[in-house]
Amino acid sequence: MSEVVLNNRLFDLQRFYFGVFVQNGRAQSEPSVLARTRELSDDQISLSMRLARLEPPVPSQASDEMPSAIGLFRAQGSGHILAIAQITSAGFPQLLCLFLESQLVVALGGNLQPFIGLAYSEMPVFAGPRALKPFRLDQPEPLSQDEQYDIIQNMLFYCHDNMRVVQGLLSALIRGERIAILNAPPSLEVRLEMSLGLVSLLPAPARVILSLATNVIRPETSTAQVQFMAPGVMPARADVVFDWATGAITPPQILRHDFAAFVVSQLRLDPMLAIEQTEYLARTATWRAIRRDDVSTALHWVSRRAKVDLAVGGGAAGARGAGDGGLREGERRSGGDGGDEKSK
Repeated sequence: MSEVVLNNRLFDLQRFYFGVFVQNGRAQSEPSVLARTRELSDDQISLSMRLARLEPPVPSQASDEMPSAIGLFRAQGSGHILAIAQITSAGFPQLLCLFLESQLVVALGGNLQPFIGLAYSEMPVFAGPRALKPFRLDQPEPLSQDEQYDIIQNMLFYCHDNMRVVQGLLSALIRGERIAILNAPPSLEVRLEMSLGLVSLLPAPARVILSLATNVIRPETSTAQVQFMAPGVMPARADVVFDWATGAITPPQILRHDFAAFVVSQLRLDPMLAIEQTEYLARTATWRAIRRDDVSTALHWVSRRAKVDLAVGGGAAGARGAGDGGLREGERRSGGDGGDEKSK
């Protein structure tokens, strides 16, 4: 368990490296744990090896723009696992896993910037076992409005400015469907912007649903929800497929989620308006009572009440009143989303 100091929001993240020991340029072992922090448990390592299945870009596809792959995987009831996979300077694949507590994931609100430097740094090569210090995060913050605006604008560009595609991808994301992305540019930054642009359209407490892998070679074993396929790799068990090169989404008519339709309607007017709406909704205290599995249902009721309030009160004032009533109404109801329909 990582050290958490509530007063100054200090997080010490447990981590480990997995790969092969190397001496004189040769592998000296079968793949195993190479280095780890002291407080890391064997159960945590086993969990990460089961969930955080991530392959690095192969040497012919790796570059300064994409030296590593990043994965974010949901660990049921215990936060997330952030994984980075890279071919080391010795020529062997290596994996770094960090454990992100639920409290930290919520505080970051979908912001992965504190970890990007790890993905662009050259991983160490290990000749023998080593003890690690935790990875320390001090004062983690979500993305600012301006940062969210830029990322959303870039995401729109990557979606060929097609709001139907954005609504379809966001609907699938909310409902937990597998999303496969083909022909993405070989840029780690661009692939992350695509993912974070979509998740930035959700209220911050709902962004914990995000699970992604920026490079997928074996889709049949990947547990990530959003999967960027490596060149020549076809998706397996994907519910939705987006072809970056053509802008086509399959199936062309995706079951629409009410919240996706609502926030895209605000996005059409102004991306900053969509950001402000999600921030109003994020301040609803009752989000704390919503389980991860209920996020889709909660977002349905939030959007329903928000649309009513906007129609009656208009503008941002209506959005300010949308959150409390929407979530409390959603908590009193049971069952599925109820508000899904085919995108048009």
